[in-house]
Amino acid sequence: MSLSTTNSCVVDRDCDDYPYFKCGVKTPGVCNHKKVFPATRLEIGGWFAFAIFKALCNIAGIGGGSVTVPMDMVFFHFGTKAAIALSSFTIFVTSLATFFLNLRSKHPEKPKMVLIDYNIVTIMMGTTLAGAQIGAMILVTFPALIIQILLLLTLIILLFATVFEAVSLTKKENAQKLLDAKKNIPV
Repeated sequence: MSLSTTNSCVVDRDCDDYPYFKCGVKTPGVCNHKKVFPATRLEIGGWFAFAIFKALCNIAGIGGGSVTVPMDMVFFHFGTKAAIALSSFTIFVTSLATFFLNLRSKHPEKPKMVLIDYNIVTIMMGTTLAGAQIGAMILVTFPALIIQILLLLTLIILLFATVFEAVSLTKKENAQKLLDAKKNIPV
């Protein structure tokens, strides 16, 4: 399930993952991933799900790459490596759009300052670029199965961290509600 396979073909039905892979799209006699149009029903649903999810990630201030990769694989039948590359590109595009939308926005508590904190940007830029380079080298070097295992482990770790944080916040909020309720009881 990458962009092309080594399957030789004569007609589209010879390709393993038809209708997502078709014969001779780029190279005659080889199965390649289909073009964007005409879209299947699953892909149209994927466009809407992807747009909603990316909008929510943008609002939350996160990239959302760890979930967009499986979405690319499920809705659009991309292989692991192609899905990671597409996810990275969508994160770049949404980050760029967010930057331009917030370029002139003012800080809500400090009216003379802009919303974007350029000090944090300068601190994080080096590690972000280094991480992107290391990730690109890993993507090229390791086979798709290892990358899928690493992605699965990352998602499991993020799941447990999120659940732990949610439980912790719920306990704190419940304790605060109990404390507030006790303060409001007349003595």
